[in-house]
Amino acid sequence: MFVNAPFGPFWLALLISALLSWPMLLVLRRIKAHASISQYTPEHAGKAGTPSMGGIAPLLAMIVTICLVRNSSYGYGEVSSDFHWPVEQFNAILIGLFGFGLLGFIDDFLIPRYLTGKRGLGWTQKLLVQLAIVVLMVTSLGLSSIQLSVTVGFIILFFANAVNFSDGLDGLCGGLLIIATAFFMSGIVGFAAMAMVGALVPFMFLNAPPAKIFMGDVGALPFGATFGVLFANTLVSQSESHSLTYVVAVLVSVSLIFILELALVPMQLFWVKVFKRRLIPASPVHHSFEKLGWPETRITAVFLLVQFILTMIAMGSALGRWRLL
Repeated sequence: MFVNAPFGPFWLALLISALLSWPMLLVLRRIKAHASISQYTPEHAGKAGTPSMGGIAPLLAMIVTICLVRNSSYGYGEVSSDFHWPVEQFNAILIGLFGFGLLGFIDDFLIPRYLTGKRGLGWTQKLLVQLAIVVLMVTSLGLSSIQLSVTVGFIILFFANAVNFSDGLDGLCGGLLIIATAFFMSGIVGFAAMAMVGALVPFMFLNAPPAKIFMGDVGALPFGATFGVLFANTLVSQSESHSLTYVVAVLVSVSLIFILELALVPMQLFWVKVFKRRLIPASPVHHSFEKLGWPETRITAVFLLVQFILTMIAMGSALGRWRLL
């Protein structure tokens, strides 16, 4: 079976995504699924009318690929004692893809279309739904303790939103995901990393500056949740045989930009409220460079180069020391 070939999930997801991407763009244009430009980024006013929800095609490609892998004989090596393999892993990832994808569709399309004047769900509503999805994901993993379940749940929730916050410039979110996720492609859940990288490649052709389509919450949220699963799985499995500090340092390296994209948002709010001034020019952090006068293409290029360096540092740190590489 094709999916059982070397890097089969990557090639299969790439093929499905490539076949779906252009027709999906035409459909989104026809139904006028246009992105709503935030009042806080007036420099993006020229992007009004660009279709959103470009994450639908790679999301569907991931779901189909993972379902096919689930029923194949593809081998992934040893299993962590805390993550039950293989059914629980597949189920958790699929729950995240379906659940966060549906939430993103509601936020991107249904709310703006049918509730006049609203750009999407409020943060309280969105966070409550996210928590419910994460609880389902963590429950399906069958983890060994409440403490571990809470930790894994927090990681998934964190990265779902961190990746979503990075979706603010043409080519940024997808490019960061491809480079960072490549680190996990030979890990225990490498099938999901392969599928995500492959599915995002055709999307990048349409999202490259100037973008013909934006990813939207429908892609950023489920891809971020999947990245969280990859991060959490590696943290748990590698901590059994290596120092926790060492493993965390490697994983923080490969995901540092996503961490900063999210962490600096509440820090900015706190700084403004307490000290009556901004910590950084704008948040998420990529908008700070726009405020400093950098062109969008330069910001994206620099962020992707930094992400590449961070991923190489992580790979170099792990090479020969754990099963990931």
